[in-house]
Amino acid sequence: IVRELGGTPTNVSAALGLAALLEIPMMLWLGVRSTRLDKARWLTACAAVHAAYFIGLAAVTRADMILPLQLLSACVVAITSCLGMTRVCDLMPTRPGTATAMFFSTARVGSIASGVLSGACVDLFGYRATFAGCCGLALVAFALLARDARDARGERGSARDAGGKAAP
Repeated sequence: IVRELGGTPTNVSAALGLAALLEIPMMLWLGVRSTRLDKARWLTACAAVHAAYFIGLAAVTRADMILPLQLLSACVVAITSCLGMTRVCDLMPTRPGTATAMFFSTARVGSIASGVLSGACVDLFGYRATFAGCCGLALVAFALLARDARDARGERGSARDAGGKAAP
């Protein structure tokens, strides 16, 4: 924001603060509704939102243009934080402790690796190209999550009998 867009440290603080402010109510709402939501479909949609966020970041030309994008960022953080863990737990119903540990451990490793790799990519290719590459990765995630969502719907459908009731 400061180097590429001529923004100020205040612009950086405003962007980060706005994202955090928006994440909290979203997380609370998702936490209350999580048992009634189709987590696989929400996570798939989240990947599409993340791709849109990176397209927006690659396209901005002024520091103030980043503020509206923070709504997308907040959606991604809230959905992946709340529904990502519960989706992994759903995939491992007999091992909730293992599922939770695996989710948070991979999130930490991913956070560390992404920081190092994104810094290297910015040095090599610049911010816009790095954000475009992140968009590409988000689209790959979208494809993989869409397949998971389709498979999850198929499993739910096969658990129903011809009368539409859940099989015993």
